[in-house]
Amino acid sequence: MDRNYPILGPVVNVRFHVSGLAERALALARAEGITGPRSLWTILIAMAALGPVCANPPSGPRPGTVPTSWGRVNGSVYDASTGAPIVDARVVCRQDRVFAETGKTTATTDARGAYRLAAMIGRASENFDLGRALSGGIAGLIAGGATNKTRRIDVVQQILRVTATGYKTFEGLVPCVLLDPNGFSVTHAPIILVPERGVGSSFTDPDWGIAALTDVAIQPSIAEPGQVVELAVAIRCPIADPPLDVVARSEWWGSRRLKRVPTAESGLVRYSGTVRAPKPGSSGVTIVTFRLEKSDVPLIAGGAEASAMAQVVVDPSDRQTARARAGAYAAMTSCNYVEATALWQSVCSSGAAELRDWIALAQCSASSGAYGVSADAWARAVDLAPKKLRPSATTRHAEALLQAGNPSAALARYGSTVMSPGADPDKIARAEPPEMLAALGWSALITGDLPGAIRVRDALDALPQRLPETANALRAAVRVEETRIAAEGAPTNAALQAAYGRALLDTQRWEEAQVVMQRATALPSALPSFGRDAAYAAERLQDDRIGESDTRPWTLDEAREQTVISDGEKPRKSSDFWAWHRLAMLLMREMMKDPTVTTGDTARLRSECIQALEEAVLLSRAGGSVNEGLYAGYFGFLSPRVVSIAGYAYPEAAADFILLSALRDISADAEDPYARFCIAETLTDLREYGTAQQLLAGHYGDWSQKPDYLFLEARISLGLGRRDAGLEQLRRVVALNPRSGPASLLLGRVLMENGDGIGSGRALAEYADYYGAVEPPTVGVKQ
Repeated sequence: MDRNYPILGPVVNVRFHVSGLAERALALARAEGITGPRSLWTILIAMAALGPVCANPPSGPRPGTVPTSWGRVNGSVYDASTGAPIVDARVVCRQDRVFAETGKTTATTDARGAYRLAAMIGRASENFDLGRALSGGIAGLIAGGATNKTRRIDVVQQILRVTATGYKTFEGLVPCVLLDPNGFSVTHAPIILVPERGVGSSFTDPDWGIAALTDVAIQPSIAEPGQVVELAVAIRCPIADPPLDVVARSEWWGSRRLKRVPTAESGLVRYSGTVRAPKPGSSGVTIVTFRLEKSDVPLIAGGAEASAMAQVVVDPSDRQTARARAGAYAAMTSCNYVEATALWQSVCSSGAAELRDWIALAQCSASSGAYGVSADAWARAVDLAPKKLRPSATTRHAEALLQAGNPSAALARYGSTVMSPGADPDKIARAEPPEMLAALGWSALITGDLPGAIRVRDALDALPQRLPETANALRAAVRVEETRIAAEGAPTNAALQAAYGRALLDTQRWEEAQVVMQRATALPSALPSFGRDAAYAAERLQDDRIGESDTRPWTLDEAREQTVISDGEKPRKSSDFWAWHRLAMLLMREMMKDPTVTTGDTARLRSECIQALEEAVLLSRAGGSVNEGLYAGYFGFLSPRVVSIAGYAYPEAAADFILLSALRDISADAEDPYARFCIAETLTDLREYGTAQQLLAGHYGDWSQKPDYLFLEARISLGLGRRDAGLEQLRRVVALNPRSGPASLLLGRVLMENGDGIGSGRALAEYADYYGAVEPPTVGVKQ
């Protein structure tokens, strides 16, 4: 409603969006003969009763939940066959559900395959700070010291289309591997294009690399005192002049930067440098570590670092031992631990063995399963270690004794002070490093000395620093044992039974926890929360078995109740992220039964789901870093105060932002395949397999034959327990795109769990051909 009102003489056009009540207030004012400015005040009074007056009614996305500022987007495009950068590839970022033909959301790659374009990636804002302005002078104002700046990165992935002459087009989701709020930019994972006549489809993978150290050499590796020694490396890289720094570090020569050596070899870059062997009083050995630093090219996994052994022989009789040591080190770096153990034993049996030789023997024998040999080697290392290294050596010895199944020996040798009854926890904490305390605590727990383990636990609790994983696991195990003994002593005490069950829950022993919590729930004095804990244990047990359970501890009404705090005062919204996330997931399940409906209950559920996701996103921002700026005393602040925020506090929160953005796109276009695929993939990441399967059915056209679509189908099938179907789908993905790293890794794990070690090894070998080093899968461990 537009009205002209004379205010203090001039006629000012004021536009108000007022409610029916305000309209009625204006009509009443006119009926009473109230006009001009007095009628304006009547409107304002009426609107004050309704809430704040705003130029635009509250609609659209909540501030802070949608990117509103343009930022820089960086990335690179490479050839799948050669690894070489692709020049003049055209990259378009999808913005507002559109791939623009021209503009700042488009770019072409340069000589190194790099592109730079613009997109809405978050929020960049600034405001004037009166307090900072008053604390300084004119110089500070001119320099911008009275300014507050906020840089917030929202996006974690984007949709790109990449085309290049002679290559298959890439079009799909690209994850952001680097969020830089200070520079207000994001960096994408590498995009790899397959030649038109090549096998497979173009793709993106954060683990893709094109450069790696392939060979390191020290010549001569066994030198005489004062002899010139060459340090040389060979790097596999398709770029003729890569922006790489190669550094060699060692005890003898410190840090040395190697120089580029011209070579005519294609796809290979060489660096080298010379040093002079030291002149020690006796034969010696050092390890030289070569590392690629300040690299602007993606590195192959495991290819950034390599090492080699350098030795100096003073006495000619030591040369044979030096050769044996070199062979043992070569076997160890090749992960042939059985052979390496035998060779290190040969070295250590000679009279020229050093401390590092015994340590190498201890490490290799432990890796090969010879824990008794490892314990004996660490015992010898303790005798040879200088004072400053002795605490570390004794800790490793205690851990080796524990691994060798001899915890009593660890307690007898190192536990006299720690294990004595009545020892002060603070004194114990000062006596030994936390790793040693953890080893002794585990030894006490295994030998049945619960009071001793409790003393160690209390000593660990008194430490201010971050504890190692073995110490945290000990604390949890001691709590389980404490609560178990208490529960067995009072079988009718519901609180003690529940305490034992919750200790089991904390250690992810779901099946035992479910039994104990059900027993606690059946007791007369049980609390309602006991039943929810039992349901949670059942849910997680089912999740571990098939991926998703039909039994959930929360109903939709219960989840809604958890988002409202009612403590006798006026009800208010909860600030618990997990409450809003839980509600959003439950709403998603209901809504996705028919996600294309835009009217009726589904539309209402979608609106409520969007509101829940907005609340979750606003509550889950990762803590921002604050740079207060440069303060120059009399001149005050000479640079702005900058608050930088990137990412989210939980992985689920990042998923909520993706879901929120995709749901808004679906609200505008129910058939948007990108939005639907984003939701399905994100729900799969959240282990909402049933909901993701409903959404993935239909509405994709040619997408159903894309490797990304098939891989998502395979993950959903495996999550729902349909292993045969999932395995067949994974094989199809690898056949369509042999370079699919995630598919090869998942295929290797599933085959290993099925007992097909040969097939698993073949799948992992295919992965290693493209991506470098890979850890073998562990049966029963989620990866």
